[in-house]
Amino acid sequence: MWKYILFLIAIHTIGRLPLRAGYGVTEMVGRMVYWLFPRHRRNVISNLRHVMGRNAPDRDVRAAARRVFVNIAKYYVDLVRMPR
Repeated sequence: MWKYILFLIAIHTIGRLPLRAGYGVTEMVGRMVYWLFPRHRRNVISNLRHVMGRNAPDRDVRAAARRVFVNIAKYYVDLVRMPR
């Protein structure tokens, strides 16, 4: 229940921010989630290995994984700013 309440607070707060500020906040949130949830990070890296190929440099795969988390966070900014 506390996760849901925290989610609602975050959504209502981010929805009231200007777009650039909302993206800035979610950029940080996406990076934090990348580091705080190793299981999800490993899953994304594994999936990207299939997409980018086995010979892709590890640095590039990890950078792409960080962008995945950041872009998912930015998606939520776009979602809460949609007209209702």
